[in-house]
Amino acid sequence: MKYAGITLLTVSLLFTACQHDPYADDFTVKKPKMTDLPGRYYLTELTVNDASLNKTDSLANICVHADGTYTASGIPNVTQSFGDTVHKTISASGKWSLDTIGEVGRLLGDKWQWGFRLSNIDANFNTVGLMYDSPPYKLIITFDDPDLGQVMIFTKKLAKTR
Repeated sequence: MKYAGITLLTVSLLFTACQHDPYADDFTVKKPKMTDLPGRYYLTELTVNDASLNKTDSLANICVHADGTYTASGIPNVTQSFGDTVHKTISASGKWSLDTIGEVGRLLGDKWQWGFRLSNIDANFNTVGLMYDSPPYKLIITFDDPDLGQVMIFTKKLAKTR
């Protein structure tokens, strides 16, 4: 009985000591159809350095084109450091590719997270995760330690139907 109590205490400490990316349960772990990905995704959530979205930030977007190209416009540069040339926003264009971008720990085993690799953009923004296992997808860019939950989330603007 004495060992059962010690074992229970040890297991409890292990579970409470482990941190978890607060967005990991929403990561895309099923390979999406390429036809579901193109569109314009607008910045809808910003949690980096306790920043909040302003009217200009909400215009920031990543446009994913069916031909494998993208354009990014007005993305807040939340990673600037004192030694860098300061740019308030980042804009870029280049190619995107669908790829697995990392592992996600799940209760029934680890899975691969799907996302984009972007060319010709600052290294802090070149890996973009997908959220949800069915459309409409969202895009997520994680900064620093994933357990801190410092992210930018972009939501796809859906075409209006009549």
